[in-house]
Amino acid sequence: MLKLINRLVNIPTVSTREEVFLDMFLDIIEDYELYGKNILIRGKGNWFLVAHYDNIGFVLEDYLANGKYMYSTRGLVNIKEGLVRSIYNGEEIIGILKDNEIEILDFQEELNELYPFVYYGHVKDIGDRWVGPNLDNKLGVAVILDIRKYYDINILLLAGEEQGVTRLGRIAKEFKNSNFICIDGTSQYNPHDIRGIDKIMYRSIEGSGSRAPKELVDVISKYIQDEAQTYSEYQISDATTFYRYGMKAINISYPIKYLHSPNEIVYKNNVFKLRELLIKIIEDL
Repeated sequence: MLKLINRLVNIPTVSTREEVFLDMFLDIIEDYELYGKNILIRGKGNWFLVAHYDNIGFVLEDYLANGKYMYSTRGLVNIKEGLVRSIYNGEEIIGILKDNEIEILDFQEELNELYPFVYYGHVKDIGDRWVGPNLDNKLGVAVILDIRKYYDINILLLAGEEQGVTRLGRIAKEFKNSNFICIDGTSQYNPHDIRGIDKIMYRSIEGSGSRAPKELVDVISKYIQDEAQTYSEYQISDATTFYRYGMKAINISYPIKYLHSPNEIVYKNNVFKLRELLIKIIEDL
């Protein structure tokens, strides 16, 4: 699975600018349909596994001089200095992020406005954990694509979550009465952030006060007993967007340490536990 994760991570699908490299992302997927920038892989039944494939990142704004640009962020970026990367004509380009500027290294052409960049690096296997950038939520995508190899279930991969601009109009019209299980990373509990989680949990109430339907909670809670608590009215996930469209959804979260940083950490036991739990839920549907 790590190989698949890195293929996904290395495609800079920055929130609101996913379309720039969407073709590269779609090369990994078979038999899909596009609903705007949302990707549907049809299966049997009226249950869907959902994950957002967009990630936090940066977009170029004003060109200054000598390869330097002003930039803006997409999503809640935690680090404002370091290395960033993108792709140009199939080749990787590297930039230095510092002092509210991105300096592109060893590259002479002027890039288009809103050209997307992400944190630099690959996900590494280090003992009992995977460490690297952009795991949120390429890891969730990798898990459900892996499950799809063995189970004929509907898959929905969404764009725009990190910027809060996911559009579900066409999905809502066609699948109004379906059930959506949304997989996403949540900040891991640590002494500096007691709001996080330390295991795979479900969240029945989002920050806005939206509540998952009881029938979905009953299905999920048979296998995931621990419920994550809402700690902010601004805490949202893909499930929140489904609620806004009057659709039935529930969030399942896996913990990520140093969320939205260049060195996100997930423990491998949580990844495989997530896969195992999702399979049990699918087999019970």
